[in-house]
Amino acid sequence: MATDSGCRGFQEFFQSWTDPTWGDWAHTGIHAGDLNGEGRDDLAAVRDYTDGRMKMWTWTAKTGGTFNSPLGSWNPATGWNYDRLTLIGQHH
Repeated sequence: MATDSGCRGFQEFFQSWTDPTWGDWAHTGIHAGDLNGEGRDDLAAVRDYTDGRMKMWTWTAKTGGTFNSPLGSWNPATGWNYDRLTLIGQHH
């Protein structure tokens, strides 16, 4: 992650979240937006698991540019197809 330096550039990169058990990012779609209305960009990841499950994880932004631990924010019944999913909507 890199934060805005205020001079049309970015500060040094830093790690904002890690989890060695996350697994394969190839089956994950990342989306950004103010998801909770506090004025900072949050992240949402839709993860397609190999056993047919799908789940959305949400990382809310902290003031220093890092993120809180992910929250499982959507866990649909089986039968959803990640390849046919399009996330749309109004973010705060």
